[in-house]
Amino acid sequence: MASFKAGDGPGRHQFGRYYNYPSPETLETACVASASWTSIAMTVEPGSGYDNLPTTWLWVHARK
Repeated sequence: MASFKAGDGPGRHQFGRYYNYPSPETLETACVASASWTSIAMTVEPGSGYDNLPTTWLWVHARK
């Protein structure tokens, strides 16, 4: 299981923390190419981060 803040490329937020901000499509492509998974599932959920601003989170569940 892994979680990512969704976006369209790497960068830092207002507190200076670095995130890669993948799009759902980019993340799915990277996961599929990274290993021979028996299953991969992604959920997209609204939430927030340390800045308390609305954030879209990508949750990936992969099974080897």
